[in-house]
Amino acid sequence: MYLNKIALISLLVISTHSCSLKNSKHIISCQISGKLLNNQVDSVYIKKARDFGSNYLDSAKVINGEFKFNISEAEKDVSYVLYLRTKNNGRKVMKFETTNPKHYVAFFYIDTSYIQMIEVPFELNDISGEHLCVLKAGIENRALSSLITIESFGLPAQPLLRRNAVDSLKSFAFRFSNSNYFLSYLYREKANFEGTELAEIVSNLDSTVLQTPFGKSIKAYGQKINSEIKFEDIILNTPENLTASLFPKDSMSSINLLVFWASWCGPCLKEIPVLKKLDSVYRKKGLRITSISIDNDKELWTKALQEQKMSWRQLHASKDQIVRLKSQFDILAIPVSIFVDAEKKQFKRVEAFSENMFTIYNDIIKDKIGKSTVIEY
Repeated sequence: MYLNKIALISLLVISTHSCSLKNSKHIISCQISGKLLNNQVDSVYIKKARDFGSNYLDSAKVINGEFKFNISEAEKDVSYVLYLRTKNNGRKVMKFETTNPKHYVAFFYIDTSYIQMIEVPFELNDISGEHLCVLKAGIENRALSSLITIESFGLPAQPLLRRNAVDSLKSFAFRFSNSNYFLSYLYREKANFEGTELAEIVSNLDSTVLQTPFGKSIKAYGQKINSEIKFEDIILNTPENLTASLFPKDSMSSINLLVFWASWCGPCLKEIPVLKKLDSVYRKKGLRITSISIDNDKELWTKALQEQKMSWRQLHASKDQIVRLKSQFDILAIPVSIFVDAEKKQFKRVEAFSENMFTIYNDIIKDKIGKSTVIEY
């Protein structure tokens, strides 16, 4: 979550020092110390940002405005939050500024660099007494701070603006070639890249981060969306208990939409009315939809087909076939929709469901129709 930034005044200084690498290159030991000038803070707590329980990494009493953490094992590629508990048992989360003058973030990274936090006083902020500060730290925090503008607004559709955004990300990859945070951003946003865009950006990353699970997945995905890469055919199952090719040679269109779903997936079911509308509008203009179910229970799939009454091609994947589908199409969650041309090359990918899904699909199809000769079937 991002918050509006306000004027900055130096009230809080926190530093990390005596940081040493453990055996794992992703684990460090670190001492965090600081001095609070606001006498309303009683204790300071630190924990992983994605840990929603009460598993604090460490806590410290604030004595005469000073506190200290001695952390034996912190993960360099994991984000953390800092909680400040006031003397009336109120709890506030420290917020940190970014290079975007309108945003704050509520987490930071622990690394081998010196970390400094400078708080904004209560009377000058406009977000109900939250603790706000400037953060000066290592590569992960600098990457987070610098990337926030692109994360907030995404990649533009207009070609020239998009090219400029991709070039900025290439430069960013060069500056922060070892950043796990930047790697996680690319992984989250991979579906929004087209053609060779992702491969261009990844080429500037250090080889060490590309050996991580995220790195390997991003690199493989970038190769798949390259216009020269073709998907392999896979034999799946039909509702009539027969087998069928995912890419039948005699009925491939210039616009093929592969929809990966399951009967137990709520967002997948919400998407079905959108797909019905797409099929009605674009079937005669060249759109061929194929829904591929990854239901483990085939009977649940069959029941869903009877209830949903989808008029386009339906296929089901067995457990072994699901493994192959996940690998080839890089499926980590559903729904996932992949647009493929007549040569089995991907030209667009859409992940998850949103309320404006028809508009998203409609724009993709209209853009493709304008660029190609449509094959009706």
